[in-house]
Order: sequence, then structure tokens, then C-alpha cells
Amino acid sequence: MRSKEMSSQGKQPDQVEFAVGCSPVCDVVRKPKRRKRKSRPAHRLLGAFTALPLVWVLITGFFLNHAEDFKLDTTKVSHPWVLAAYGMLPEGQAYRAEHQGVVVTEWDGVVFYHTRVLENTTGLRAVAGDTTGLALLLDDTIIRLDSAGEEIERLDELSFPAMPVDGLASYEGKVALLAAGDWYLPDADWVEYDKVDVVLEPAGLELVNDTASLEFLQREWSGGGVSMSRLMLDLHAGNFLGAFAKYFYDLVIVCTLVLIGTGLVLQWRSSGRGRASNAKL
Repeated sequence: MRSKEMSSQGKQPDQVEFAVGCSPVCDVVRKPKRRKRKSRPAHRLLGAFTALPLVWVLITGFFLNHAEDFKLDTTKVSHPWVLAAYGMLPEGQAYRAEHQGVVVTEWDGVVFYHTRVLENTTGLRAVAGDTTGLALLLDDTIIRLDSAGEEIERLDELSFPAMPVDGLASYEGKVALLAAGDWYLPDADWVEYDKVDVVLEPAGLELVNDTASLEFLQREWSGGGVSMSRLMLDLHAGNFLGAFAKYFYDLVIVCTLVLIGTGLVLQWRSSGRGRASNAKL
């Protein structure tokens, strides 16, 4: 009965069905899965980690070798975050005074006559003008400047009619001093002073708020910025990272050594499998 049924279905009685991929004798013998090597992903990870600092060192080294060609010594960087990293940003707020088109500004102990820095000048309190130029009241000194901004003389407390000097004002083509609560007018040589019975408004300073002026003052306060050669050298040596630099480069060195080691291990294993395959052939 079974033979007839199988014959009616177009099959031989003794024919055995096999699945695709099987042999008539036994099922396909699959090779055991090869165990994943931990060194390979570690090699990739370390390669990605060490690539950036190595490229960093190579690029900065290239620019340092050609510093003259790229004019790195004469090129300066004045970006705020670069200046902040070098501690070259002024603190506090900038104040200025203007008299007949002449602007005098102070920011963090540095006084500017227009765009030029006035040396050994700090603590600006007031600015007033006369026919010869300007008078700058500092903490305990008055500096007289000519119309070109060049210093004429410095007057200390021994030259004042009284102490303390609390303000300046422009009056009748002269600079009036507010000393000990009274106003005084100096002579042409600022040797003799005449007390005047007037009420004047002391000259003051205004806060600098516009962004363009502040950015300009920041750049000038820092001497124009950091030279590109200095920046490249610090980037190359890691000084730009501060105290963290040596630990960062130590980590890069260790990772590089491990990267070399895992590469050698992978090469040795690949060579071993190649030799084994050739021996079988």
C-alpha cells in the first residue's frame, strides 16, 4: 500500500528526501564560529583616540618648520578666547572722556590717548582741556599733554594749591582744579594758582558700551594679541592646555604604544593563519 501511494505521487519507494545544502550521507558540517578577538576592536578604538593629537602635533610641527614662510612671527591672534587662555584680557570696565574730539580711555590700569597707550599712566579720574592740550587727573598726579598727545609735565601734590584734588573742569580756556572744595585756575606755567568763586561741573568719565570699541581696546590692551608662532609652539608642546597637558600627552603616549602592540599581535595572527592555509594546500 505504501509503495503504491508513493508511486502514485511520482516518487520511488526507496528515495530519501534531503534538504538543500545537505549531503546524502550526513548534514552539512558547519565550522565552529571563530572566537572574536578583543585586540581588534581595541586597536580600532585606540587608533581613533590617538589620531587627533598625532595630527595636531604633525600640523603644528609643519607650520613651525615654515614659520618664516607663513610669517607667523608678524601675524597675531586677538580672538577673545585665545587672549583669555593667556590671561591677556582686561578686567573690570572701560571708561573714557572726550574733549574736542580727543578720546582718552582707561581699562584695567592702561590709559589710551585715542589708540596709543600712555606709558606709566593709571588711575584716570578726569580729563579737561585748555589752549595747549589736555590735563589728565590721576589718583595723585596731573599729567599735561600737548595737542599731539605728548607729555609736557607731571605735577604731584607739591605743585597743587591744596589737597586733595577732587576734579577738573574746562573754564575760560583753562583747566580749573577742584582742590579742598574750592576751584583754582593755574597760570600759563602751572606754577601759581588763583582761587575763583565759581561753581563748575567737574568733568567725569563715561562707561564704554559699544562692542567695536571694547574689542579694539581688548586687542590694544594685550599688545595686539598673541603671535601665531607663539600660539603654534604652545599648541605643539601642549602648553596651551595648561597643567593638564603633560597628563594628556602621557595618555597619548601610552595609547600609541598599546596601538603598536595590538597591531603587531594582529599582524602575527594574520601571518599565522596564512601559513596554516598554505600548509594545507
